[in-house]
This record gives sequence, C-alpha cells and structure tokens, in this order.
Amino acid sequence: MWGYKTGYTVGVKTKDGLEIREGGKSGELVKTVSSSDIKNETIPHEYVTITTFKKWYNRSDVGDYINLDYSLTGFNDGRNQVPPSQIKTFFGESVVTYMKNYPSGSPVMAYMGPHSENVTASSAESLGSHPEYGDAARAYNAMQFARAWNGTIIPPKTGSNGKENIGFDPCPDPNATGGSAVHGVCPAGRSLRGATTAAGLPLPSGIRWGELSIAYDTSPTVGVKVYNNHNYPIKLVMWTEGSGAGLVINSRVVKLS
Repeated sequence: MWGYKTGYTVGVKTKDGLEIREGGKSGELVKTVSSSDIKNETIPHEYVTITTFKKWYNRSDVGDYINLDYSLTGFNDGRNQVPPSQIKTFFGESVVTYMKNYPSGSPVMAYMGPHSENVTASSAESLGSHPEYGDAARAYNAMQFARAWNGTIIPPKTGSNGKENIGFDPCPDPNATGGSAVHGVCPAGRSLRGATTAAGLPLPSGIRWGELSIAYDTSPTVGVKVYNNHNYPIKLVMWTEGSGAGLVINSRVVKLS
C-alpha cells in the first residue's frame, strides 16, 4: 500500500512574520508567528531545520510559502489523505524517516507486510582515473550517488527521484558553467542505468546513453527519475567497494513480492 508525499502544513510569509496554515497556502490558519519569534518551538521542524527556514524567510517575498510538514495522499487502495499527525501512528516511524529523504510528490510505500525479495538485475562500473578533476572528490561523489539511490522503493507504474538531502563536491572543470561540475556521478549513473534497463525498466529520465551519463546541469538525485513499468514494486540497492580511482559502484534491482 502506497501514497504520495504531499505538502500539507505551510508557512506563508507576511509583512511582520508568517502564517502557519494546514491544507496549503489557502488552507486553514493555525497560528501566526512574528518574525522575532521564529524558532523550533513555534514552527514545525520535522522536515525543515530552523536554519534552513530562516534562510528561506530572509530571501523570500511577502506571500511566498514553504512546505513545513507533509501528508500522504493518492493511496492506491483509495483511502483518504493521512495528515502528518497520523502517519507515525498508522504506519510507523520508518515511513516518516523515508519521507524526510525524498522530494515532495515522491511515492512512499506505507505498508508492505511479509514479502520476499529477489534480485532481477545487477550492474557494476569502475570509477577509473581522471586526475584533472580530482579522483578523491570523484570517488566521494560516486559514493554519494549510491547513498542517494540505495533503498529507494518504487511501487508499480510510478517513478521516483533519489534522496534530496545528499550533497556532492564540485570538481574543477573549465568546460562547465561556473568552472566546476559534480564529476564521479557518471560511472555511478551508468551502474544504475545498467541495472534498471537490464531489469526491463525504461532508461531513467535525467540519465543518458553513453559514457557521460549525466549532463552537467542535471542533479544526480532530484534531476534523475527511475520509472517502474512492472506490475510489482521494486527496490533499488546501490553500494560501493574499494576507494579512489579503483572504486566500484554496484547496483541491483530487487523485486518485492
């Protein structure tokens, strides 16, 4: 049983502070908070840290809003929306933990029950050496790519991005905008591409054929989306072995049944 991560509680910037509303920007007003009273005790911070919120507040305009908490909607069994206050009660802490990692709109497996897991396809790619970009940073980025996608569960006939809270190191590249790029993610992208396409899934959006699997301007996580065209849910498993230029990035597609 799965639903979709959907914005529910929002903070709307006002002239003197913000309004906290449930059900979206025009939803029910819960309370108002003055700009001088913005802190953990006054705004929801399960998904957005107070530091991130203050950065948003300082650069936003009056009327802008930010999602502070999320519900689950669009369940495959037709059940009603589950508001934030009931998600842990109904589905457990692990579902909320999963929701924190993935962007709004992502499918979330709320309940699976007893099931079996069978690997349907695997792929591995070596990082290789490109010292002009910095092999240590490239290896770090490849490992981060694996962390971003490892454990992603995609229900049938849906698609999912990777985790949105994963950082990468810029590598010097005179051909890239701004003089740097996230190198090291292309071998990891090829590994993910190899496993997903071998499992009969379409080429993930944001990943290209060829050695340069991810474009300079594409986020390796929220800019890539894997679609599950099968009639059963799948789980993506990624991990790395070795270090430096000898790093190997492994990918598996696992059938959940």
